[in-house]
Amino acid sequence: MTRFEMRAAAVVAAVVVVLLAVLQAQAQASEPQLLNGGFEGDVIEHSQRVIVAEEWTPIYWNRESMIEGGSPGRSAQPEYKPLPAAVDSHRVRSGGQSQCWFWFYTHGDAAIWQQVRVPAGWYQVEAYAQAWVSNRDDQPHESPGEMYVSVGLDPEGREPGGWPWETSVVWSPFQLVRGQYERVLSRPVYVESDGLLTVYLRAWKKWDSKHGDVYWDDARLIEIGGPETGSETPAPLPTYTPYPTYTPLPTAQPCPTCEPGTGGECPGIGEIRSVVETVIADRAPVRWPR
Repeated sequence: MTRFEMRAAAVVAAVVVVLLAVLQAQAQASEPQLLNGGFEGDVIEHSQRVIVAEEWTPIYWNRESMIEGGSPGRSAQPEYKPLPAAVDSHRVRSGGQSQCWFWFYTHGDAAIWQQVRVPAGWYQVEAYAQAWVSNRDDQPHESPGEMYVSVGLDPEGREPGGWPWETSVVWSPFQLVRGQYERVLSRPVYVESDGLLTVYLRAWKKWDSKHGDVYWDDARLIEIGGPETGSETPAPLPTYTPYPTYTPLPTAQPCPTCEPGTGGECPGIGEIRSVVETVIADRAPVRWPR
């Protein structure tokens, strides 16, 4: 092969590579995608305590929980903030930051959401979540408490209503997450015509523990041919006893009053001292109810 032919072949190969890259980029651009599923880049400061990655909107439900169990009272508003990898790389699955929200000594039910335009078809969303739920400050990557997460899809593309069960949102079963990232997969939904699909990433902190942080990363939209067959269904919400149940102490009864001439006499101080000395000598254990 002459030098000219070698140069021509190199030029042709370079052109082919460029064309393939352009075609791949166009194909990816034509596929429906979540906006900023990695929670990177700019943020939107809704308030001083609510800062969310661009393209996502926060929501929480300020009412009594309809989920069985947990601390009583209304759901509290969490604080939202992106978490850079430079602060804690354990909390970032990929890229430069993840999205966090947290409750402090309260419980709550909150989410972030966005609408994405899609053609008619079947869709799922997967994302990754981890948590820190604890009463301790010195083990930030240990999460013995209960944080449950769920991914919701509204095939009608509505904006959030007053309560998640009052809309057409299809929720995945609540999934318990701890101190490592775990995959959270939505149930498949069918969008009947070209339009909007509303996506929710939701977390429920069950108890009023000190720390209650949830972290989300790497959310993406998946276009599928139909409902997945044979896929595993997440286990139902387990029942936990967060604190031991104690039997209340019996009500103390007053000491009997000894009256002269009733046939009995109260023990004297000498007799009491003798009994106490005997107990101490025998080293009999004394167990106080707790």
